[in-house]
Amino acid sequence: MKILFVCSTFPPVIGGAETYARTLVDGLRNRGNVVRVVTDGTRVTDAEPEADVHRLTEFVEAFERPDKVRWQQMQFSLLDEMEKILASEDAPDVVHANGQEGAIVGSMLASEYEVPLLATFHEMRPQEEGFGRGRCRFVYQHLPIRFIIAGSRVYQDKAFLFGAPPERVRTIYHGVEVDRFPRIRESEIRKGSVPHVLCLARLKARKGLMELVEAASHLKNQGVEFTMTIAGTCSSASLIYAEKLQTSIDQLGLTDVVAIDQSVRYEDVPALMERSDVYVQPSYEEGLGLAVLEALAAGLPTAASAIPAFREIIQDGTNGLLFPSGDVESMSESLRVLLSEPELRHRFASEGPRTVSRYFSSERMIDETLALYYEALQPTPEPLHV
Repeated sequence: MKILFVCSTFPPVIGGAETYARTLVDGLRNRGNVVRVVTDGTRVTDAEPEADVHRLTEFVEAFERPDKVRWQQMQFSLLDEMEKILASEDAPDVVHANGQEGAIVGSMLASEYEVPLLATFHEMRPQEEGFGRGRCRFVYQHLPIRFIIAGSRVYQDKAFLFGAPPERVRTIYHGVEVDRFPRIRESEIRKGSVPHVLCLARLKARKGLMELVEAASHLKNQGVEFTMTIAGTCSSASLIYAEKLQTSIDQLGLTDVVAIDQSVRYEDVPALMERSDVYVQPSYEEGLGLAVLEALAAGLPTAASAIPAFREIIQDGTNGLLFPSGDVESMSESLRVLLSEPELRHRFASEGPRTVSRYFSSERMIDETLALYYEALQPTPEPLHV
């Protein structure tokens, strides 16, 4: 099958949507499918060239040309560049869009090719942006999307909230590559080393990182020995938050314990997991939580906030620990327990990979997505336009 995958960001950019895209694209290609990716090439200028990954850059120049209408270029310059890149290639069998902006562009491509459009959405609160409710209704109700792929029950409920027809919504849990994290951690902290805590998260308020720093301060004041890395990128919109996060680390006297690493890339994640002993995710809101799944796959004992998305993954006390989101003392206590109880770490290190293999593997996700592509190619009982 020939698939055109449209996404605004793609690895080496790190994040849940990007990890999903990479995992799905690689898995489909490994099954013998032809997958071409079109994505923004301006965010990461040092990405290694990759066959069938087209990173668009020329559209930016159109904004500065005096002979062009900028509003028009905002809407359509991507299409001009895509046409130049894709004109000599075979038409796809399906178009798969990742994200709302990808779905809007993808709908025009699918219409041109006269093929089905499928879309996966990762946005958490798009309705809070400018005219966000109208945008969400337009995307979920009026775009000619054959199937909306919901990566969790959280995403499924969001699709229904914005009026997506139930028959067009299919829940396929996002999956991770279990083989990417082959080692199950032993119950004992590595000999001669200080226990290391890892958190992978974009530096933004909804990730609960300020509260994590406070929890780290509690642990240090209790005499618990540990180090911690908060690894994630920072967008222009969250620069102030990132600066406040570093200021908090400085003011609480944690510079010898807590470090922020903004250089992490997709391919760095397994090594980061390898060097860590405990994983923590203090988010206030997530669609599912691919970083948590990766930690479980690596056999890292994990503590996470008890938000709906993480409750789809973690059974408290069985394959990890849950604490109330925003509760610094409970978060600190969960980390203390994981760092001090080897039997619990051993149980979680065994149960985590089993959970991922059983319910959240990339193989299962790819199987179900590919089956949905073939279903989308079947005649539809009624028009998709509303």
